[in-house]
Amino acid sequence: MDYDQIQIEAWAGPRRATDYLKPISRGRLFVAEFDSKVVGFSEYDNKTRELKAVYVNPDYGRRGIGKDLFRYACDEARAEGLDALWLDASLTAVPFYLAMRCQRQQGTTHRLISGIELLCVRMTITLREVEPDFAG
Repeated sequence: MDYDQIQIEAWAGPRRATDYLKPISRGRLFVAEFDSKVVGFSEYDNKTRELKAVYVNPDYGRRGIGKDLFRYACDEARAEGLDALWLDASLTAVPFYLAMRCQRQQGTTHRLISGIELLCVRMTITLREVEPDFAG
């Protein structure tokens, strides 16, 4: 396990719908649905050029949903004129991002609002390296 139970709970902790209003209003939060149920989302910030999230409910893993969400966010960022994004990948997610052609930069620490810190890996993706998402 990459993180202890306290870190996992702090990271995945309680979220409210209102926590997502800002990225939704900016049009940079994308959701994946399966049988009319939201099963994942991705988000990026065009000002900071950060890919902030690619999350998939573990019950729906290994179906290509994360890959589609990643590609869609990258396609949208590219359409806005961005040429690259950066992210702080959880240790658990590093293999996924490497498979998506992200480049490992350096280890880093991500401090949650609660003050709890998580070891992460800073990664970058050059958007021309991302295969376009034609399904989106």
